[in-house]
Amino acid sequence: MPDLIAIGQGLHAVKALTDMGKTMLGLRDSAKVLEATVEFNQQLLSVQRALLDAQAEQTTLIQTIGALEKEVAGLTAWNAEKEKYELKKNRARICSRFEAGGTRDRA
Repeated sequence: MPDLIAIGQGLHAVKALTDMGKTMLGLRDSAKVLEATVEFNQQLLSVQRALLDAQAEQTTLIQTIGALEKEVAGLTAWNAEKEKYELKKNRARICSRFEAGGTRDRA
């Protein structure tokens, strides 16, 4: 009959090997998780850079739109203002602008 102590030691060794195998798989899985985490963080940084670039471009576009709106308002005001004047040539060939009220502004 086999020695019960030897069988117990054999079973204990098998259990130890099983535990070691599980630990090794866990380490391998941990390495995969770490690798995936690094890749995830790289992609996250890439997305953050793209968002910051888009935000900077949007800020530039908002400033450009503001400047263009201001320019359009100035041109609209000038179009309304220029309707008050009439260009006439006088004898000395000097062009003068006359406001509708009759005051003269030399150009």
